[in-house]
Parts: sequence; C-alpha cells; structure tokens
Amino acid sequence: MRLASKILGVVRFVAKRVLPVPVRVWVRTTIEKAVDEQSARLQLREAIRASDGNLKVIIGAGGTILQGWVATDLPLVDVADRISLMSWFQTSSVRAFLAEHVWEHLSTAQAQAAVGNCHQLLMPGGYLRIAVPDGLHPDPKYIDYVKPGGTGPGCDDHQVLYTYRTLADLFEAAGFEVCPLEWFDEGGQFHFREWDPNYGFVSRSTRYDERNTHNPTAYTSIIVDAFRPSDGCTGFGPCRGKCNTLIA
Repeated sequence: MRLASKILGVVRFVAKRVLPVPVRVWVRTTIEKAVDEQSARLQLREAIRASDGNLKVIIGAGGTILQGWVATDLPLVDVADRISLMSWFQTSSVRAFLAEHVWEHLSTAQAQAAVGNCHQLLMPGGYLRIAVPDGLHPDPKYIDYVKPGGTGPGCDDHQVLYTYRTLADLFEAAGFEVCPLEWFDEGGQFHFREWDPNYGFVSRSTRYDERNTHNPTAYTSIIVDAFRPSDGCTGFGPCRGKCNTLIA
C-alpha cells in the first residue's frame, strides 16, 4: 500500500503539470479506484485467512459488520458467479452464509446459480440464512414498497417477489433442507419460529426492524435457514429441531 500511495503521488505531480483538468480528474479517479479495490482485496483476503476454519460470510453486506463474519460485496464477490466465488473460497469451506435482501435483486437464472454456488461452498451441515421481501404480506402498501419497480429504495433493481413456497422450492431444488423462520402464508397469517441472531442477524425482521414498534409485522421478511444435508450433527449451526423441511 505504501508503494501504491507513492505511485499515486508521483502520477498526481506529473499530471498536474502536463494534463488538462478533465483528464487529470479522470486519471486521479481511475487510480484511486484501483488503489481502493486493491486495499479491499487485501482486507478480504486477511479476513478469510483470520477465520481459521470458522468461515462465515455475509453476501451483499452493504456496510453491515457482524463480529465473526466476513463481509463481502459486489464487485469483488458475486454470489451468482462461480468463478468469482471460487477465487475467494474453496469447495466445502464455508460454515455459514448470510444474505439479507439480496436474492430479490437476482434474476431467476442468477438466483438458481447463486443457490447452487452456495451449496457447493458450504460444508456438509453448513447453512445459508436468507431474508427477502415477503410477497404474501397482507398490507398492500408493503407490497407496493418492495415489489419489482415498487416505491421503496432499490426496488428499481428488484427482479423477483418471493413467497415462502417459491423461496423454499428454489433451495430444495438445489438439494438444501429448508427451515422457515418468519413468513406470511396464503391466508395472511404471520408465522414465527424462534431463531438465534448469533447465527445470522437479520435487521428487517419482526423483532429488530424499528418500523415494528407499534405493529410487530409492519415490516417483515421471509426468513429461512437452508441447510446443506449432513450425515451427522456438525455442532456449529443453528438447531434444526423439527424444522428440517418446510410445512406441507
């Protein structure tokens, strides 16, 4: 990093004297972006190395920092791109993934690829805790807020509005066992199974979203744990209890 800073300083010095202002701005911006990306790469490598066999990864962290978890984001880590993932993680090396409001930004093909990639990278018995907007939420204002092209921030990039069944189908088709934690059913009834935030904190949930102060389901998500099957107890994931499969 010291060498990169020195090079950047030299380039700035030279550019200031020989290049017009618009070109100088472009050169500076390009170099700073490259330096920042290299720094991010080094930090991510170090975080993965420091996990020391207890690798837990946040997908699409967006600034979220959780103790004991490695935060990743685009463009360095693309969950739908196998080559991108394999450049950072080895097969069967990850104990847990956490993805809060990420999958709705993926096309159907990307979502299927991402699920398969996670299955490949997880250890047997490892899990992915995922949260997405709930397509069966009974409040029309909520649906308008989260649907593709809706009124909420980021909705212009939303591709799919899941229900608990379509989300479970996606993961089960890839070989996962699915345990639902929070969801609305077709009759508009909210379901909740106790879950431990230490195994993956989801802020947009009935317990932790500030919008739920006066109404516990004003803003909720579909939250599920999807497990890569294992022949025995691994001892590092949330207890599945009776939640090995989605309700019939």
